[in-house]
Amino acid sequence: MVNCASPHYLTRFGYPQSPDDLTSHAIVRYTPHLGVHPLGFEVASVNGVQWFKSGGMLTVNSSENYLTAGLAGLGIIQIPRIAVREALRAGRLIEVLPGYRAEPLSLSLVYPQPSGAFPACKPVYAVAGWRNERVPGLTDYYFLRMTTTEGQKSG
Repeated sequence: MVNCASPHYLTRFGYPQSPDDLTSHAIVRYTPHLGVHPLGFEVASVNGVQWFKSGGMLTVNSSENYLTAGLAGLGIIQIPRIAVREALRAGRLIEVLPGYRAEPLSLSLVYPQPSGAFPACKPVYAVAGWRNERVPGLTDYYFLRMTTTEGQKSG
């Protein structure tokens, strides 16, 4: 995950130096379900995840609109680096608060019973770092989980 904003936004409002500065910045909020209030700006630390209240009045429920809002200078966004890699390289977005990143996202595949884990794909799962775990609350289902990290190459 990377925190970024457009050059236009940063010229107009300045660069935040710490998460505490976010109260005076516009943060574009993302929620997959309208009507659910997002928690705020997420920062991972040795003490776990912390949420910072932030300014801003725009909430979107699609990743396309989220990215478009960031590119348009409507506020700071917190988004997977792979989604903004080209915009960062081209200078259309600039990383802010690089020392304050959100937790890496995880990807899960749910399947019935261990025997249903697609045997031909097991070598791929092993190389990719997938872990086999039970689905909490469901006795007959398992899932494979892979967590990406900033240090891993993301294509």
